[in-house]
Amino acid sequence: MLSLVDTTTNNLTHNQVVSGTISIGAGETQAFQLIAVIINELRQRYPDIDLQLFSGSADEVKDQIDRGLIDFGLVIDPVDKQRYEFVRLPVSDHWGELVADDHPIAAHSTVDAATLAQYPLLISGQSLVRQQISNWFGANLDQLDIVGTYTLLYNASLLVKTSNNAALCIDGIINTKENGLKFIPFNPPLTVNTNIIWKKGQIFSSAGQAFKEALTNQTNKKPPR
Repeated sequence: MLSLVDTTTNNLTHNQVVSGTISIGAGETQAFQLIAVIINELRQRYPDIDLQLFSGSADEVKDQIDRGLIDFGLVIDPVDKQRYEFVRLPVSDHWGELVADDHPIAAHSTVDAATLAQYPLLISGQSLVRQQISNWFGANLDQLDIVGTYTLLYNASLLVKTSNNAALCIDGIINTKENGLKFIPFNPPLTVNTNIIWKKGQIFSSAGQAFKEALTNQTNKKPPR
């Protein structure tokens, strides 16, 4: 509560100039690079802007928005966005399997459902994600050898590196170069959208409003011909 009061007071105090705090919650995705570009450009123009980052699952990010603790959330579909304003980012994420270099699947260029069912797996604990994987798999996940769940991927990747387990995840979250790990994309591909969400009717600080406008301008740009 004290943090929320401080944030609100600071935003109101700086309402006459472009300053204040932009608070963003985000899941793990390379799409955050686009947000980083927008933030860096804004801070070059308005050096009094501060940034506050929160990392967590989509459920945790939405909870922080609902409680007024952050302004914006970067979430990866599937996620229920009906209670929020949102814009879809012009980038997508791709699902696949993270394995150790010596895992039998590491020699494959892609992994299909039949191959997936042959090995123990770690999977995201989010229910909507599990449903999405089930739809791609074409059957109930009870038919897979799921040995555990994870919230964020880093710790799961350490388990993958030291075991025969594989982790179902999004590409690009873990740097696999010379890291003893390899990402194998799904076949057929499973591609998901990324979105920035915020509370309906949210009153932003001048910094938050500038970010929202920059984000909207960026996502409305037409790709070059």
